Amino acid sequence: MAIEKLTIGTKTANQGVNASGKLTAAEFNKLVEKVNEMIASVNSTVYITQEEYDALLENNQIIDTVEYNIFEE
Repeated sequence: MAIEKLTIGTKTANQGVNASGKLTAAEFNKLVEKVNEMIASVNSTVYITQEEYDALLENNQIIDTVEYNIFEE
């Protein structure tokens, strides 16, 4: 099962930023970017059975950027 990327919008202004430790707009946007980068990395390798791989192949759902590792049950 793939992890979905964040769908948080970007922050355009430092609304409400104060000394209590809230993130600036740039810091917030960088955080979202890094989390999505980590999610892409995790999703680039999957471990599935031969039957699951065959089902993906039959339904034309193979993704070129993903490494598929077949394991025996």
